[in-house]
Amino acid sequence: MKAVEKKPRAICILGVHRSGTSTVTRAVNLLGAYLGQNADLMPPTLANPEGYWERLDIYRFHERLLEKLGRTWSTAAPLPDQWQLAGEIRPYREELKALVRANFADHPLWAWKDPRTCILLPLWRAVLEELGIELSCVFVVRNPLDVANSLRTRDRIPLHQAFGIWFSQNLAALKDAADLPTVFLAYDQFLESWETELRRCAVALALEWPADVQPLKQVMGSFIRPDLRHSKSSAKRLQSASLAIQTLYSVLSEAIAHPIAPEDRLRDTVTRLFSDFYDFDSNFQSRLDQRSVTKVTCSSRHVAFVLSVCNQLDATVRCLESLARVGVSDSEIVVLDNASTDGTREFLAGRSSLRVLSNCANLGQSAGWNRCVQAAGATWTVILTPEVILGPGFREGLIHFAETERCDLVSPAIGEGDLDYEFSEFAEMFVKTMERACRYGMAWNCLFMVHRRAFVRVGLFDPGVQPAGVEAEDFFRRARAAGFRLATTGRAYLHYCGVMPPSHLLGRMEQPNCDHGESRKARCLTWLPRCSKDLYDKAQSALWRFNERWHFGKTLKMKRFQGRWHFA
Repeated sequence: MKAVEKKPRAICILGVHRSGTSTVTRAVNLLGAYLGQNADLMPPTLANPEGYWERLDIYRFHERLLEKLGRTWSTAAPLPDQWQLAGEIRPYREELKALVRANFADHPLWAWKDPRTCILLPLWRAVLEELGIELSCVFVVRNPLDVANSLRTRDRIPLHQAFGIWFSQNLAALKDAADLPTVFLAYDQFLESWETELRRCAVALALEWPADVQPLKQVMGSFIRPDLRHSKSSAKRLQSASLAIQTLYSVLSEAIAHPIAPEDRLRDTVTRLFSDFYDFDSNFQSRLDQRSVTKVTCSSRHVAFVLSVCNQLDATVRCLESLARVGVSDSEIVVLDNASTDGTREFLAGRSSLRVLSNCANLGQSAGWNRCVQAAGATWTVILTPEVILGPGFREGLIHFAETERCDLVSPAIGEGDLDYEFSEFAEMFVKTMERACRYGMAWNCLFMVHRRAFVRVGLFDPGVQPAGVEAEDFFRRARAAGFRLATTGRAYLHYCGVMPPSHLLGRMEQPNCDHGESRKARCLTWLPRCSKDLYDKAQSALWRFNERWHFGKTLKMKRFQGRWHFA
């Protein structure tokens, strides 16, 4: 009978940066897992004098792939579902396949380690499955406080952002490694009793233990040194961290006691934490793109301007020029390109000082805004569409009104229609005249400024809201329901080059995932209540217009047509 040919095996050492993955990778290598030739590996540095045991080609591949995905190694938010199946990722999939074949084809047991794999594991799984290679994982866990302290020392990353990196990347790795044979190791326990922990790992993954253990002990003793661990925190010190971090660390600690990942509590907890990801506090609103890390403040406040674009080259150019004219620097702007094909992507690529993100496919305005908000991590986030042109003193006017009136979501006054007037001169005159005018309870969907606490409590924009174009109204509805104050003020002015919906619809959406008529039907409202609601909204808009014209001679929304202003 013909013997069954054994499949080649690969071991992935998972763990976020500064978790001890280098030490564990070297130990797995000493049990017979091939890593590569010395020339293939990243050389030691002062931050890791015993070596990284990490392949340079895999590291460089991961860096280019993350750049394509609009991420960096310090990503603190999940990638879109099924991102590895996108058409633009296919060349990277083929490249990874070629890399594995070229370097590991002759090795029945091999391993790799790069902390970036925590968020890129789905692509590795797809490639290894296609090549017929069995995959198992060693998941290295370290106290999140120690990881955060180490990242702060090495990379000057703030503690709250480092916590976000630890949480999001461990969560992503757990989710994507589900149903793989996985051994969990605690870094601190490994340093204190490496032989016990390594034996447990060898048994669980069916690795051969050496008959003569002395050479192994000699090599392990040469690079496992207590002086290389600069921080060891107890679980009690973690009590000041977010409940989400404590929960995840607790379930990981439980998993360490088992050779193979427990599927019940671990899976349930990971699923729940992942679904609730955006409801946790600002620890997890870290930047996605660390190439621009300088904070720019306005009166000691961090303000960011974000926009999501798709095939809107002319409008994008005009909008960015407008932002520059009112004193907004490129470092304060985050732009996401939703797979444009009209030259927008190339134009943005030429603006190296901008923080530019990109999607492989058009995932919609909500998804684009969400990525930008996470990348900005600002106290105040100004969300705008590329069709707007901002007037002088725009930022200062919005912030001054928001803070004096204690509002969490604010929009400026708006003019739309023909741009056949002297914009800057009119905008200055308008603000002087209308600075005391405001409409409480509403905002414009083309531009609004949101305080971070609203995102923390309400969550981000819902990509599932239909029809397209009402994502902002759904967010306004949820913000009002959570007790946040909305307003539109005359202390700032913009011109909108698109077409706005009627005033009485803005900021008054009743249900997500439907327009107003569908919302009322879903709530089984009869004809009379529907008519009453319409009359109320129209009466409110008419009252706003009347009061504004009576007191100021203008309104907070005006339309320019055939050389004349019309009040709306």
